[in-house]
Amino acid sequence: MISYYSTYQSTAKTDIQRLVEKLKALNSTKGEEWEKIMKYGDYVNTDMNVNVDGLPNDDSTMKDELVGRLQTALASAQKYPNAYVAVTGGGTAKNNPNAIEADQMAA
Repeated sequence: MISYYSTYQSTAKTDIQRLVEKLKALNSTKGEEWEKIMKYGDYVNTDMNVNVDGLPNDDSTMKDELVGRLQTALASAQKYPNAYVAVTGGGTAKNNPNAIEADQMAA
């Protein structure tokens, strides 16, 4: 449902609501959980205020840029302790295909 919503967003709402209602009929607890998840996803994609305090906007090397992003994320997390922090990023190390940005940032 998340993938379908992220691809089709507003046009997927009716289908997703129908699926959630079917899930609720089968398992009310799981259906309610998915309803909350999908409502939160809608909020994130429409009304959520995204704070980008101090994000770098330069041509630094990836290492410097990554460190800068982490420092900014840490400062924002400290400023907004109830906010969620998600680290993302794929493999960008030319000589090490197993090095993934998200793993490095999480560590």
